[in-house]
Amino acid sequence: MNAAEFINPYKQSGVLLQLERGEIRPEDFHDAIIREIGRPVDPQAIDDALCSFLLDLPQYKLDMLLDLRRQGYRVFMLSNTNPIMMRFMMEHRFKQQGLTIDAYFDRLFLSLPDEAGETVSGDLPENDRRIGYPACRKPVHRRLRSQHPKRPLRWDSTPTWPHSTKTSEICFRNTNRLPKNKSYEKAHFPCGGCRSGCRLLVRRKTPTTPVLTDKIVFCEATLPLDGKLLVGSFGSDEFNPLNTEGKGYILEFTDTVSRVLIPADGTLSAPKGLLVKDGYLFIADVGKMAVYNLAAPNEKPKIVPFPEGELFVNDMALHGNTLYVTVTNTGSIYALNVARPSQLDTAGLKPYVTVPGANGIVIRGDTMYIASYPPDGVTTQDNVIYRIDNISTR
Repeated sequence: MNAAEFINPYKQSGVLLQLERGEIRPEDFHDAIIREIGRPVDPQAIDDALCSFLLDLPQYKLDMLLDLRRQGYRVFMLSNTNPIMMRFMMEHRFKQQGLTIDAYFDRLFLSLPDEAGETVSGDLPENDRRIGYPACRKPVHRRLRSQHPKRPLRWDSTPTWPHSTKTSEICFRNTNRLPKNKSYEKAHFPCGGCRSGCRLLVRRKTPTTPVLTDKIVFCEATLPLDGKLLVGSFGSDEFNPLNTEGKGYILEFTDTVSRVLIPADGTLSAPKGLLVKDGYLFIADVGKMAVYNLAAPNEKPKIVPFPEGELFVNDMALHGNTLYVTVTNTGSIYALNVARPSQLDTAGLKPYVTVPGANGIVIRGDTMYIASYPPDGVTTQDNVIYRIDNISTR
């Protein structure tokens, strides 16, 4: 048998082309090859010879596919391969990481006949049981072109994917046709497993939220301020909201890059709630509250001590010139006059009310809301949201 008669660097012919088009089943392909050879041959040996030129699928490409899906992209495979090669890829190449092909793609669009046992992911209309040659692959592109025959396809058009209800991913053979003024990312990659034109296409850029990690060691406090973000970090060896190691510090983030605003100088241990008034930063810490002048953050802060046993100083909310502070381990809420932070009375802390497990606090109008959560994490029926009305008259 002269294989060169059936395959060349550009396309297949004869029974190989019929197999890729889905016009014959693998069993028919085996019979045709055996007739061409003129003697009995094990069908598995034929399959092994057909798949012998398939390349390995590099691990980094599999990792890339998983990463794309983790980021929220929908990933599709478009392939004009045949059932024998596809089965080989699914059973060998795509199982290298202990996963199946479904872990890497949302949906497969394959030129495989349904009766061969290799069906497309998703529901197919009863009158169109094959994807690819000739039923769907060419008509898809013909439909895309025919909508606007004299001008490029518009971004907001609604072209038809093969049997898909999603229109956010479109197969473009010429990716230069994608509009330049829209938010998208495209990626055309050879799959690495074959040379039959398999491609992955990722269109439409999905917004992602940046993850802040720079210099953060155990964070329990954030505060947006003047287009930047303040982040409190424990800096401790292990997570302990009541530690007294004195390693705490405050970071100032611009985008994803940070600088140390308040260094770890032994003052802070486990910074939690943050609040700014008149240029002064109030920080809830273990058994105290530290108050820094943001115009001179390296100056020694004012310290507002809490009564003995009031350790889990947690969150803060401002109502006029009164600052309310929660203490989770005792459920106490304290009030402090902060009308003039530059001349703060550090001994002016006064008990206000007690709520079981007083944790997060917010004030809207003249109403205070307190989230209750026990310091040991064992919740009871008392751990709910509490509301206090008319706080200005209490």
